[in-house]
Amino acid sequence: MAGYNYQAIEACADLLEQYGGHAHAAGLTPSVGNVPAFKQRFEEVVAQSISAEALTPPQPVDLPLQLRDINDKF
Repeated sequence: MAGYNYQAIEACADLLEQYGGHAHAAGLTPSVGNVPAFKQRFEEVVAQSISAEALTPPQPVDLPLQLRDINDKF
């Protein structure tokens, strides 16, 4: 998902004094007056480009559970 964020930052470059980094880490300096516009555009760009899979956090499995093991006490 980190790549989506950097692409969104690049799409908002005109609202920033400076930015830089790479797909897994980025820094940015917005103008104080541009913060609301940056936030809105950043969220729009990410919403248009992010996959549903990226929005679903992984759920680790500690131990497989068989259907027959589920009962009223479970």
